[in-house]
Amino acid sequence: MDFQITSRNLELTDGLKSHASQIESRLGQEFENIISAHLIMSVEKHLHVARFEVHVPGGEFLASEKSNDMYSSIDRATKKIASQLRKEIKRRHDSKRRTSLAKDSSISEEDEGEVEGSELS
Repeated sequence: MDFQITSRNLELTDGLKSHASQIESRLGQEFENIISAHLIMSVEKHLHVARFEVHVPGGEFLASEKSNDMYSSIDRATKKIASQLRKEIKRRHDSKRRTSLAKDSSISEEDEGEVEGSELS
């Protein structure tokens, strides 16, 4: 996973870098299909803003949070992005399951039709 950190109107301290790298490792462990992630930290009118951009095969996810503390903003944005990724994984899994169930039911309907046709002969 390619992970980038950008700071705007804010000095990127060692503590923020360390916190961001911990989040990178957690996201990387939980979601293996992440191509790249970009964390953008900025300060706007005394509010600390953390914005996550995550790219996965077939889509892009964005989450942004504002608070009085940058660490809190990063954590809340991370929770949002993780929730979005979990929902997408579940949606894709359910979609695959529905198509496989539909295929199974159409196969069983064809088998029933063949059985009924052979009994009539």
